[in-house]
Amino acid sequence: MPHRNLLLGHSLFWLGYMGLLLGFYSNFPSQLDLVVERLIPAIIFQVIFAYLNIGLFIPRLLQRKKYIFYFLTAIACISLLLTIRFQLVEWLFEPEMPSYSPRPRTPDRLPPSLIRRNAGPFFSMLTIWGFSTGYAFFRNWMNSQQETTELRQQQLSAELKFLKNQINPHFLFNTLNNLYTLCYMKDDRAAPMVVKLSEMMRYMLKPTPEEGLPIQDEIAFLQNFIQLQKLKTDDEREVIFEVEGITGEHAIPPLLLLNFFENSFKHGDWEKNPKGWIRASLRGNGKNGFDFRIENSVKASTPTNWEKGIGLKNAERRLALLYPESHRLSIQHLGESFLVELRIG
Repeated sequence: MPHRNLLLGHSLFWLGYMGLLLGFYSNFPSQLDLVVERLIPAIIFQVIFAYLNIGLFIPRLLQRKKYIFYFLTAIACISLLLTIRFQLVEWLFEPEMPSYSPRPRTPDRLPPSLIRRNAGPFFSMLTIWGFSTGYAFFRNWMNSQQETTELRQQQLSAELKFLKNQINPHFLFNTLNNLYTLCYMKDDRAAPMVVKLSEMMRYMLKPTPEEGLPIQDEIAFLQNFIQLQKLKTDDEREVIFEVEGITGEHAIPPLLLLNFFENSFKHGDWEKNPKGWIRASLRGNGKNGFDFRIENSVKASTPTNWEKGIGLKNAERRLALLYPESHRLSIQHLGESFLVELRIG
C-alpha cells in the first residue's frame, strides 16, 4: 500500500506539471498541436533526468560528498538528454523547431539561434534538477525521522518490558518466601495461597495489547495480592481498597499499581502494629482516566528524609514512558503516614 500511494503521488505530480505547462501555452491555440508534440517528449526526458538524479546521482555521488563529480555528471546528463530530445523531435516531426511565440514569423525575423532554442529547455531541466534534489533530501529526512521514531519506540518497548520483568522476580520472591513459611509451619492457609498465586501468575503472563488490559483484571489481581498479604498474620488489620466509577472502557498496562501496594505493605507498620492500616481507592475520572490513592501508616520514628526504593523508581519510570504528558504522581511522607496519589488522564 505505501508503494502504491507513492506511485500515485508521483503520477499526480507529473500530470499536474504537464497541465501547468499546457495552461501556460494555451494562449496559442493555433500552435497547441505543436506545443503538445514538443511538450510530451520534453516532459519524458525531464522525468528520466529526475529519477536518474534521485535514484543514482544523489545517493552515489552527492551523499558521498563527491560534489564536483556530481555537478559535472548532472550537467553532462542534461546536455546529453537535451541533444537526444532535439534529434528525436526533429526526426519524428519537422526538421525545424518552430517558435512558440504568439507573433507570426515575418521575413525580417530570423529563425531562433541555437542558444535561444536551447535556453528554455535547459532552464526547464535546471528547474527539474532543483525539484528532484529537494525532493530527494526531503524524502531522506522523512525516512530518517521515521527510522528515529521506530528506533525510539523499540527502545521504549524494550525498556517497558524490562521494567515489567523487574516486578515479576521481586513479587515472586516475596510471595514464595511467605508460602515456604506457611508450608514449613504446616499452615492450612498455604493451599489457598497457592491458588491465588496461580491466578495472579496467569494474569502476569497474559499478552498485553497496545491499549492495555481491562482494568477490572488489574483490580482482581490487586485484591488477590491483598489477600496473600493478609495471610501473613492471624490478626485482623485494616486494609481497605475501594473501587468506584470504573467501567469496561477503562484499560491499564498490567502491574502498573502493584509497586505502590508492595511499598505500603513492605515499608508500612501494618504487619507489626495492631493499629496499622492501609487505605487505597481507585476511581474513574473519564472514559479511560482514573484517580488512584494509597496511604499507609508508618512508625513515628520513620525518618522523613527517606529515599525512593527500586519499586517506586520503577513505577515512576513506567508512568513517564506510558503517560508522558497525561499523568500526575505525588509521593509524600506526612509524618505518621505515607501517601501516594496518581492521576491518569
